[in-house]
Amino acid sequence: MKGLLGRFRDRTPRCLGLACHDRGFGLARVEPDAAYCDTHEDPDALEQTVRRQRLGRHSAHLVLDEGTFRLLPTEQPDVPEAERREAIRWQVADLVDFDVTHAVIDFCPMGDGVSHHGKPMVFAAVAPADHVRRAIHSVRRAGLRVASVGLPELALRNLAARLPEAVSGLVLLYARARSATILLVYGTHLFVARHVDVAIDDDGAGGPDTLLLEIQRALDYYDGHFALPPIRNLAVMGDMPVEDEALGYLSSQLRMEARWIPLSRFAEGLPAGGAGCARALGAAFGPPGPSPAPPPENAAGGG
Repeated sequence: MKGLLGRFRDRTPRCLGLACHDRGFGLARVEPDAAYCDTHEDPDALEQTVRRQRLGRHSAHLVLDEGTFRLLPTEQPDVPEAERREAIRWQVADLVDFDVTHAVIDFCPMGDGVSHHGKPMVFAAVAPADHVRRAIHSVRRAGLRVASVGLPELALRNLAARLPEAVSGLVLLYARARSATILLVYGTHLFVARHVDVAIDDDGAGGPDTLLLEIQRALDYYDGHFALPPIRNLAVMGDMPVEDEALGYLSSQLRMEARWIPLSRFAEGLPAGGAGCARALGAAFGPPGPSPAPPPENAAGGG
């Protein structure tokens, strides 16, 4: 089986993204002058949309659900490139709660970071093979082909990197019904990714304060590990719009403006949110083009 971040043999231009999530699927279609996204509660509804929109046998870039894999920061093994994936398999074996013998393994750069030992850092993606097979089967059952298999963090990175604020560094907080994802992006590079099992509007469980703490921890990690200017931009997205009160609280506590980013920011006609839509859209857009290397912190002019 291909790695999580790899492509299958396919010549179809990147235009369809399909995101799996705990409540169904988000299907995004990007065309030269427009973009569309639909949500579906089950495979049958997805299949009906594929037929109605005549998308059968088109290729989709699949995004796995958060619960089907682990994304772990680790040092890049000092082995030949052809052996790197297998080396990472055993390097992270004790960090997951399933047998990695037959797991699907892939990795991507962790920004341009290095460890305290001077070794490059990578994000290791680890998923039980049967979880990936089931996700691929759901796509094929709907009548679509699979162009690639990817991760929600990278799909959201694709959107964050398209925001002008990403040029000088950006925190992206993506809110869902019962959880949230925190990403730190500089230019087109993903430096930090965290998943938090709390909703931003769950005051009873301390949702706002928990997210605030996790964002601060992510920023502290970034400041302590990467020689880059401090990040002072916070973009907030979600399956549903986030209340102004929550945005104001984050802004005041972090001392950076928290701005709500609707999907319509990326293409006209898109809904404000929708379960799976942002991740599907990010997969359909694909990785952003290369950006200039970020300046070192001492060249930031006081930032």
